Amino acid sequence: MSRWYKQKKEEFDNMVYGYLIKRLKDPIDQSDAFFMGSVDEFGNELKNESNWAYTKLDKLLIAIKRSLGQDVINKLPNDYNDVDTYSLMNGAVDPKEYSSAYKGVISLVEECQYLPPEQRGHGDYVDDDPELSVPERIQRALTCANYLMFAILNNDAIPSSIEFNDTVLPSVEATFGIRSIGSDIETADYLKAAGLIDYKNITNQGFVLAVRLAKWIKMHKLCDRGFDNVDNFRKSWEKLSNAG
Repeated sequence: MSRWYKQKKEEFDNMVYGYLIKRLKDPIDQSDAFFMGSVDEFGNELKNESNWAYTKLDKLLIAIKRSLGQDVINKLPNDYNDVDTYSLMNGAVDPKEYSSAYKGVISLVEECQYLPPEQRGHGDYVDDDPELSVPERIQRALTCANYLMFAILNNDAIPSSIEFNDTVLPSVEATFGIRSIGSDIETADYLKAAGLIDYKNITNQGFVLAVRLAKWIKMHKLCDRGFDNVDNFRKSWEKLSNAG
């Protein structure tokens, strides 16, 4: 038997294992199928049709969850709880390395909400009472990051709602292989509250944060799971990492 099959099987099995554990551990009311109205919070089918959010695999996973029961589901490993589902779809993930790499991104973005400018940049702030789950905080942090990058690439002008939906959101998934999150208004309000943008432009503090993020992104190779297409901001992040 060829070494290529053995290598591919191990890589594929590790990827599928992480994805299945993540999907089985996630509550049904946090699934795409629930948010799209295909099932209720118990997994009961509301729309008898397949779509991107309610595939044959979704149906199978709901059946497996019911068969195993919640007590058995609770005993499954928690290693992948904080990993973004889309990241798992893009390849096998080492949960410890993943957590270490993205904790810094979360910290760099979130510390701007609480720390004065002169105390920012250490990347060691952690919110003890977050409003979002860890995967959602990663999604928000990277959405904010590419929001700022869009402004830098467009003469400091922040994106319109159309540009946010058509460029910023897709760029997060293309650049980092992680889901984007939030609306234009939600993201803008979050960044304004931290003094990173004003009503038209990125501020000096926003540019400083973008540079810090660029250096972290390059150091931890966070663009390696992205895709080479028009939505990918990888080259821009690499260029910005050399600033300062």
